[in-house]
Amino acid sequence: MSEASAVVDHSDEVILPIIALQSGFNGAVINITKDLNLYVRTGGSDTNDGYFNTDAHAFKTGTRAYEEAGRYSVGNGAKVIINLGPGVHGGIAAYGMISGAGDHLTSATVIFRGQGNLATSVVRNVASGANGNAALFVSGGSVQVENFTIGGNGIGSGLVATSGAIVDIGEGMNFGAIDPVGGRHIYAVESATIYNYFPYSINGDAGYHLAVWGNSAIIEGGDTFVYMLGTRTFVAFALAESDGLIYNVGTEYVDREFVGGKHFEAKTWGYINTENSGLNYFPGSIPGTWETGGRYDTQGGANQGPPGVAGPMGPKSMSLQLPVVGDEVSMFYARSALTITQINAVVRGTTPGVTWQVLYAAARNTAGTAVLPATNTTSLANNTITTFTSPNVPANNWVWMKVTATSGVALELGLSLQF
Repeated sequence: MSEASAVVDHSDEVILPIIALQSGFNGAVINITKDLNLYVRTGGSDTNDGYFNTDAHAFKTGTRAYEEAGRYSVGNGAKVIINLGPGVHGGIAAYGMISGAGDHLTSATVIFRGQGNLATSVVRNVASGANGNAALFVSGGSVQVENFTIGGNGIGSGLVATSGAIVDIGEGMNFGAIDPVGGRHIYAVESATIYNYFPYSINGDAGYHLAVWGNSAIIEGGDTFVYMLGTRTFVAFALAESDGLIYNVGTEYVDREFVGGKHFEAKTWGYINTENSGLNYFPGSIPGTWETGGRYDTQGGANQGPPGVAGPMGPKSMSLQLPVVGDEVSMFYARSALTITQINAVVRGTTPGVTWQVLYAAARNTAGTAVLPATNTTSLANNTITTFTSPNVPANNWVWMKVTATSGVALELGLSLQF
């Protein structure tokens, strides 16, 4: 066999790229069946080869490393690992799917791996818009991220997946400060899917932490812990719109009492599914909202509106005939935590007046917590109350009403609670 016709299969070699380059690589796709490591360092250069963890060989940017990964066809079970060195890295844009067995639709082909979220961070570069206004922009690829911080300079968005991309949030991730008005920490758009089943932390504010748009999805849970590092503020913690789905079950948000903003926003045709974990499942200090066509668990939908409009979980209503002082009526049992957003009251009779309270507690033989101060209803048409002292009812609590005073001839008191 002549030297010109000899074929050498280096597919099992981890160091295959170096061998391929030395033997005259001409741009053809190289098949690999073992993990391949590429390196990115703040002191590197995008004209380097990227195959060794030194400034003389490492790439300068994660974008260039992902381009290099595109030169390979990854065999089943193999990965391209892009190792991000210590320090602050500029924004990364990862375009296109790395070829391989089945294109790894259920398993990430490329891993972006930092040296720990206190050591490595990726932030949007103000001077570059190539990464879609995000710190890490993944378009059409299959990627996993682990052990670094995304965001931290207060602008743009954090992790953005688009155009059918599949992104797994692995271990050791942290999300730092981005645009506090419109920025999204974790954002899936245009048929992309982001998965997370590992604990992670949040140490920076954003407009929204979880956000979906355009037939996309964020799937999170499996008894995952999310840690709040300091007081955090969001416009809303979770946002779903335009056929986007957030499916989040079993996540424990640690130190959630230090989070401000709405629990959620379910905008037109957005769907948030927590498997009926309650309206206060996501952290926040303000009740969540949904628009016509938006859904939060069983609330909302094509024919439902925002809080204050009848929905499948509200209102809860009661009617008390011939009310007298001391009457108490159990209204319902809250299996999940909820926030009362509006109470409508009405009386019937001759110049009637009924003073009442709505209370809640885990047991009915206690004094209970008052949702609002004692309220006197004299209206024969409607009395609307939207201001409360304690509207957040914990899970596994009874809700009841109590009459504290009457006047005139009161024939009936009716109450309707929205939440």
